[in-house]
Amino acid sequence: MNDNDPKSISYLERAESLIYFGAGALITVTAFIMLGRSLFELIVNLPDHPMRYIVLQLLDDLLLVLMLVELIHTIIVSMKTHVIKIVPFLAVGLIAAIRRILIITVEASHLSELSDVVFQRTMIEISVLSVGVLIFVFSIFLVRKSVRSN
Repeated sequence: MNDNDPKSISYLERAESLIYFGAGALITVTAFIMLGRSLFELIVNLPDHPMRYIVLQLLDDLLLVLMLVELIHTIIVSMKTHVIKIVPFLAVGLIAAIRRILIITVEASHLSELSDVVFQRTMIEISVLSVGVLIFVFSIFLVRKSVRSN
């Protein structure tokens, strides 16, 4: 295969597009399944579970759906421009960190019942995640600032 063979390059470009399309389609189906599951769980759990549990579960599911949507957006942009953008990946990381912080915070309402070691580990995890959130936000700011200046 010659590096300058237009036919070979064309086949690889088509294969790349098919792979992007397949991945995007699967992620889209997964996002819709998660939305449907979230709605179903909300309806089923409403009469039997405390509101705190229902809200936490719904928020957790919806943040996961938002992460999937960001990945779909990244695939669309990559297919259109043939350039992988970094901001959507940073956004997914930011959403994931915030999602975990929210879950830990709600679960932390029972920390008085837990040992000192578990409490310390929880506080360390929240601290690391909070630093991660700041790093993601600052990184997004820097990337957007550098794009505007170019």
